[in-house]
Amino acid sequence: MNQVNVLLVYNSDIGRPLTAASVTDPDIVLSVATRAIGRAYAEARAVLELDPFVGRVKRDEAERLHKVLVMLVPELENLKELETSWELKE
Repeated sequence: MNQVNVLLVYNSDIGRPLTAASVTDPDIVLSVATRAIGRAYAEARAVLELDPFVGRVKRDEAERLHKVLVMLVPELENLKELETSWELKE
């Protein structure tokens, strides 16, 4: 069965990235996915104020991320109350 993991990666200035931990706990995966989506929409909102075109591109990227993560973490689909706070208002 396929499994979604969250990786904790150490990035050194002098070497390649080192995976320090791999977490499969569904609650942690859900939390990280939720935060990633929220952050992507927040970045899109912030950029929209500076550059409407780039803000819309960022919004589209956030929407794609949201769709992909819902496929990987189906529990995200049940969090409808969070979606309204992620929507980008133009």
